[in-house]
Amino acid sequence: MSDLGYSVKSAAGGKEAITILSQKKKIDLVLLDMNMPQIGGKKVFEKIKSLKLRCKVIISSGYSDAILEEKKFAKNIDGFLQKPYKIEELAKKIREVLDV
Repeated sequence: MSDLGYSVKSAAGGKEAITILSQKKKIDLVLLDMNMPQIGGKKVFEKIKSLKLRCKVIISSGYSDAILEEKKFAKNIDGFLQKPYKIEELAKKIREVLDV
């Protein structure tokens, strides 16, 4: 995303992502992969909600049907990107989510 002009902080897995998010610094958007090492994306998403962070969340997964069928989960995300995706699709989805 830094190629698109955004300031990026990346995490190697769910545990590191939660550590970063727990610092409660200003984060506008989280691009969250559902399949991450240590702690999966769904648990990281739940942590984002429990911390009451005011960031938008785009979920990325190769398994869209299972994620989007969980209505309670799906209604709380701001965007979804089906893997694999192109940089142009990512750029468009980021703008859509941030501009709402």
